[in-house]
Amino acid sequence: MDENNVFISGTQTTTIPIENHTYTAKFSTKVAVTLKNEFKDPNNVISNGGIINIDFVDKNTDLTGGKFDTTYGKNEQHRFEAKEQTRGAYYRGFNNLSNHDGGWVCPDSTRYFPVISTPVQAGTYTAKYRNRYDVSATTATYIEAGSGGTYNVNGTNVGAMWSGNVWQYESITLEAVPPSGFNFLVWSDGNQTNPRTLTPTVHTTLYAVFKQPLKSNTATALSSNAQRKLAKTTPPTPSQSSLAAPFMLYESSGSSFLSRKDILDEWEPEISIGGVPTATSFSRNPTLVLDDVGVNVGVVYDEVNTTTSTHTIQYDAYDGSTGSPPLFPILTIDQMNGSSDYQPMTSAAWTPHGNTKPSMFSATWRKDNSLYFGLGSWVNGFPFQQLSWSTPIDLNTVAPGAFNGATNPAMLTAIYPPATTQVPQFYVVWEDPNPTTGGIKLIRGGYNNSTWPPQASIVGWSPGQTIAANTPTETNSKPTIAIDGSTNVMIAWEYRNTSNASNPIGEIRARLFQPADILGPMQSVVSGSGSSLPSVPSIADYRNSTSKQNDFTLVWYTNQGTAVAHYTGGGWGMPYYVDPNGRSVSIQSSLNGSEDTRSIVYIGSSGPPYTINTKLIPPPTTLSSAVTIGWNMTSVPAGMYNLGFWNVYPTHVPGSYAFSAHGGNYVEEDPLTIRSGYWVKFVKDTTANYTGGPLDKLTINLAAGWNMVGTISNLVQTSGVSTSPA
Repeated sequence: MDENNVFISGTQTTTIPIENHTYTAKFSTKVAVTLKNEFKDPNNVISNGGIINIDFVDKNTDLTGGKFDTTYGKNEQHRFEAKEQTRGAYYRGFNNLSNHDGGWVCPDSTRYFPVISTPVQAGTYTAKYRNRYDVSATTATYIEAGSGGTYNVNGTNVGAMWSGNVWQYESITLEAVPPSGFNFLVWSDGNQTNPRTLTPTVHTTLYAVFKQPLKSNTATALSSNAQRKLAKTTPPTPSQSSLAAPFMLYESSGSSFLSRKDILDEWEPEISIGGVPTATSFSRNPTLVLDDVGVNVGVVYDEVNTTTSTHTIQYDAYDGSTGSPPLFPILTIDQMNGSSDYQPMTSAAWTPHGNTKPSMFSATWRKDNSLYFGLGSWVNGFPFQQLSWSTPIDLNTVAPGAFNGATNPAMLTAIYPPATTQVPQFYVVWEDPNPTTGGIKLIRGGYNNSTWPPQASIVGWSPGQTIAANTPTETNSKPTIAIDGSTNVMIAWEYRNTSNASNPIGEIRARLFQPADILGPMQSVVSGSGSSLPSVPSIADYRNSTSKQNDFTLVWYTNQGTAVAHYTGGGWGMPYYVDPNGRSVSIQSSLNGSEDTRSIVYIGSSGPPYTINTKLIPPPTTLSSAVTIGWNMTSVPAGMYNLGFWNVYPTHVPGSYAFSAHGGNYVEEDPLTIRSGYWVKFVKDTTANYTGGPLDKLTINLAAGWNMVGTISNLVQTSGVSTSPA
């Protein structure tokens, strides 16, 4: 009771009247109030519960079923606070965003402040919450060893690492800044956008992956020579000529990368095939395939997961009709779980368009100590619609036992005959490593059947043939195959003879397989011994031109560099080097008879990291220089293949000397090398002639002090000579 004798709500009083008084009891209206803490997760699932602070006292609504019920006098002033708190894995705070279902939702209005002081009305007061996510950018990784990459967050450089918080529904801009000499490749979550807008829905840790352009950390960056690593597309229409482009594949640090040349003839930053390479998941053994009209390029590769011991042979496509990356998945060709075969070594091809048969896609791969064959086609024709794929077959069911231990498969397809019945043909060549019954073998299949879509199980196969047989001292391996416009098939391979173990003999051999299964004589393309063994051939053709019959180009490498030879008129021409710094080479076939664009991709020999090189195969050239009687300082300025001293300088006085910077004296050298300079003594004034591929650049390892070095095929300004490090 106050001084006016008015009862105060909620109080009791006892009084003894001593005079006349009027006592008035005034009552306020009680209202029911519910307070809730509400959170909506990224999937729009609503949950209740948490801490609400009422008049400076925390109330745990978890103890009251997700809400707190009470009563107040109507219009009494009370303070409600949405208390920030940790709930499970996340820190939650008040959601003050009107465009994301935020605020205090009150009976009379919505308020966007975490603390409200309000005349209470009956109803539910709901505080809306959102998560706060921890976001980190950790130290970048490098496909080839490197350092120095940093990050920008919202335009500000934050160094090599960064961590911070981002509230639910909010975003940051994260940019990976590569160090000099590197390109951004991909984020650790597979995203290839840089800079990227990041709107997290969970705690997020990312790192950037940087890569040196056209570099590899492995000397076998092209893996199997049977797999195409270089291809050039044609434009979808004549007016879209800018969409025609070369594509190139290679491997580095155990994973596969694809690059394309742009309209300025520059290789674009690489695309990572099969996702971000990690210690347990990566891709390898990629091969390029062009569709039947040469517009769309695909990549078939082995995707490896060492945690689950699985290998997935995947076909991804690049839409040449738009010229826009990235690759997108088309087909899972096969999957191996715990297979004994570690590398499937897939070979794949599209059958060119025929007049009566739609195009087909086929592949062969190693699995469970055998070779498998798969066949399919576009369901609705061309292009990029669902690809039908029939159940693959084990080729051992066609020729029992013939494929046991088969390795290094290569395959091509063609239409035969070219202009009549149009029967799709499949040629599979492989290496059987058995020292007595093995060798290079070939089998041919044909699909002369009306069943459509095509089925691998009903391809008809001819009896297999041995192209070259092994003996205990002779091995034949690493086959490669090509076909011309009249379906003459050329098979080439690596031959070794170890009868003299201290001085093995090596050759690149080839054999023509003509229509009606006529096998031509075996030919030696080139030979070598000791440290100059020719290795890993790759062959190309003019398959789309009937005017280019029996026309093939073969490439390989030795310790002297990347070499080439051409087959025309029934025989192999003079071999020559096209780059003395190259190794591990793959060749591109021309797409049509009017465009002679046989190009090669090869690995520089000076790594790691090894430089990836591409070039059109140049024709051989002959250079001459005058020499005088007596001593002359010379070098070999062209890619001569036979570098024997007597072959290069037939008029010399016996004995040539190269200054050895490492030994500090002159040493006699035979055969010569392209990179070195020599003192040569001649018996008379004469002309030295050098025939081989033109040399446009040389990379030479130097030692401290004086060096004698070779030169290139053209005059060069001293400004065109550089050293690394400078």
